[in-house]
Amino acid sequence: MSLLVFDHLQRIPLPLAAAAAALGLLLAGFLAAEVNERFSPDILLAPWAGRFWGAVSLGLAALLVLEALHPVLPGKVFGVRYWPARVPGWAAWNHVLYMTGLGAAAFLGIGPLSGAYDAPYAKAEAGRVRSAVLWGGVCGAVTAGVGLEAGRALFVADALRQIGHGVLGGALLWCAVPCLLATAALVVRATTDARWEIRWRFLATVGAFALWAIPGGAAEAYLRLAWDYGRPGLADAAGVRKASEADRLSLVVLSLPDGAPGVQRREEAMTAEGLAVSHQELAAVRRYLEKHGYQTVFVVAALRYLRRGWELMWDPGGAMDADLVRLGPRFPPDHEAFLRSILVAPATPENYGRLENLARSADALHSASVKKAGNLFQGLSDAYARFGDLKNSNLWLGRIRKLWPLYDDDVNVDPVEDIHDGRVSGAVTFNGRPASAVQVGLFMQTSTSTAVSAKGGLVASAWPDAEGSFSFSDLTPGRYYLALRSDPILLGDPRIEALFSPGVFRLAPGAMSRELFPIRLQRAGGMPPPEPGPMSLPAAGAVTLPQRR
Repeated sequence: MSLLVFDHLQRIPLPLAAAAAALGLLLAGFLAAEVNERFSPDILLAPWAGRFWGAVSLGLAALLVLEALHPVLPGKVFGVRYWPARVPGWAAWNHVLYMTGLGAAAFLGIGPLSGAYDAPYAKAEAGRVRSAVLWGGVCGAVTAGVGLEAGRALFVADALRQIGHGVLGGALLWCAVPCLLATAALVVRATTDARWEIRWRFLATVGAFALWAIPGGAAEAYLRLAWDYGRPGLADAAGVRKASEADRLSLVVLSLPDGAPGVQRREEAMTAEGLAVSHQELAAVRRYLEKHGYQTVFVVAALRYLRRGWELMWDPGGAMDADLVRLGPRFPPDHEAFLRSILVAPATPENYGRLENLARSADALHSASVKKAGNLFQGLSDAYARFGDLKNSNLWLGRIRKLWPLYDDDVNVDPVEDIHDGRVSGAVTFNGRPASAVQVGLFMQTSTSTAVSAKGGLVASAWPDAEGSFSFSDLTPGRYYLALRSDPILLGDPRIEALFSPGVFRLAPGAMSRELFPIRLQRAGGMPPPEPGPMSLPAAGAVTLPQRR
């Protein structure tokens, strides 16, 4: 069984689900035995009437336990079980009233009305009936309240996980149901054991509810005040569209998978973290984070959205800035993603500044894994070597050597790259007109064994000017290829042909400038469709996110 806990799917082992069901059944049997001392497993050997009323008693007890746990039980929607289920205020009061009546009915059915234990249709005493109604109603109301508070505790547990308290949130999540069963057993004992004084019975039931309500209410109040807690999701909090409403763009890779000239076509859904991606929505999420000072339970999802979103928008500068965001030790920069981008990025002063920011962050890093620290130092050494900075490259290489007693992998030292003046230029036309609505992406093939697919290695992107021209500069030697992207109305038509595909081409020392033949997109037969405007205007420069320590 799988549970969708907020935005992540969690697998529940079958033995754990079976154990939970068995515990619930044991609690139901305990309730039936406490309400009527004659209820026991021996009822299976009783005459038919006794067995019937025994089954009714166990069924009523099981129904009361099941309904008490209802707010924290998964609800099945389209084959996926969602947990926990949020209960609105009016529904919560209805649930308490319903459980009060159900508790009274269950106690009556198990106790005074189960006369078949002694003799069929024996008359119940009026005092026993009143007592069963009173304490059954108390038991039902209190267990309903405890179940509702346990449901809130599960939300708090996931919120704690999302703001970096993973161990505490996980412990609360997994301990909630066993603690709930123990609390229910206490409430059952307090409402059925007549040897307790009435005041102690009421204090025990109220105390059982307070043990859930006070800590849970205080934690939720803190989260609401300090962490913008209470929204159903990032889409509602930041005012962005869901993934189902996202745009789709047609992608044309101007190379075959093996690097030969040719064309690959596919469509891309502009989605990240279950949300639609566009420049407007990326800006909305950024404003939302800044408005709340990055103190929101959706901070992790929002940072992942920004990092993945700028990649989807073919804006490596924005993605690298998002990768560098550090909000204390619980929310470190995404070193791996940043290094993947910087090792293919143009050798501009802005990108070198980003590399320096990562190096300062890595200086303060206390990694628990020697392997991760070694990979980070290796990547920094390679990145500085690519920017021609021998001093810093050797500095991080020295840091790797200090790990050698613990670090088993070989250290690969990249040669220092002094050539940073590479340039690629060309033009794109659509049926003879400048294709200013087509975004051009330049990608690097980092390994000859990697298939050309435009799924990684983005160097930069550009929108052609009024003449359809584009250019990329500050490139280092390497193997490059192009991809085009636009609205499916323009590039999604299968009759659109690319009359020139450069395939994978190489920039090498002595030949660092490449003027490509014009890339002519042409519709085979018929009148061309009107050229649409771009889906989203390109961002004006990289978006710089705050660096916090």
